Amino acid sequence: MTHPSLSWTSRAEVARLLPLLTAPVGVAAPSPPPAALPVAQVAAAAETPPALPELTFPSSQLFDRVRLYCEWAQRAFAASSVFLSDEHGLMVHGVSAEPTYVAVMAPLLFAMQQVRTTLGADASRGAVAVRAGEVLNFAETVTRHGRYCVGLLHSDFLGEERLERLQIELARTLEEPQYA
Repeated sequence: MTHPSLSWTSRAEVARLLPLLTAPVGVAAPSPPPAALPVAQVAAAAETPPALPELTFPSSQLFDRVRLYCEWAQRAFAASSVFLSDEHGLMVHGVSAEPTYVAVMAPLLFAMQQVRTTLGADASRGAVAVRAGEVLNFAETVTRHGRYCVGLLHSDFLGEERLERLQIELARTLEEPQYA
């Protein structure tokens, strides 16, 4: 008998995954019920975080708007690092950004696209625990010029509402200004 390796899978696992591969494209597979949150997480989520400051752009120049967005995100969320990268993992702008985190954004964006395509789920924002006491929060937006993702290093998960605000402001930052 051989010992299972990391790439080993059982007949039961193959039987479970096969219907997902043969389902028509665009049809979402049934998702398992969400796991119950520990009491500490429920209590923490019930606390209302302070309101976020408004983000204003005195300039219509894209470079200025991106710089102001990253600075706003760092202050508003008390982040140790904020960066904006494109879908290829190249940094567009950053505040105290570690190259390792910027480089991981390309495979992360690819994984989010696969989740959307395969499961039909909204996978445009989330968080990953990267080290003890460090969580990489991220949000993606799509423009006519490509996909962009903001990465924000924080001591904790920001929460769905705050990540949504981060995402909305990113989309607003990258939209082309309308001239009269």
